[in-house]
Amino acid sequence: ESRFGLVTVAVLEGQSNVTGDITRSPAANLVASQGVGYDATGLLTPITTVQSEDVLAWREWKLVFHDQPLQTALLRLSPYHDVRFDIPDQSLAAMRISGSFSVADLNLFLKTLTTAFPIRAKIIDVHHIKLQRVAS
Repeated sequence: ESRFGLVTVAVLEGQSNVTGDITRSPAANLVASQGVGYDATGLLTPITTVQSEDVLAWREWKLVFHDQPLQTALLRLSPYHDVRFDIPDQSLAAMRISGSFSVADLNLFLKTLTTAFPIRAKIIDVHHIKLQRVAS
């Protein structure tokens, strides 16, 4: 998967060796359920644990979030749509969400957010959506 300028490699079975710029970071020896990322300069990220269901979700055009900040979820969703999300309220951007969402249906994602949380999605134009907290 490629996102945020990183390429992510995940191993579901067996093992793999991922080498970046060896002058900046050592090779990563991955085994099943581990992943690593690297940027355009070859710098490797720390090895992480991955869930096979999450890794394979892309086959069904889905993104899976486990207690991630809303802003991170939107950053992962935005490459699938020609849209920019604006969240001026940092506490709203930091709000944690979990779930499995289709990347193909932005409207359903927004409807789910606005139904489940005190959020209002204001469409500024076809390429810009502003998310605001609904006053209680």
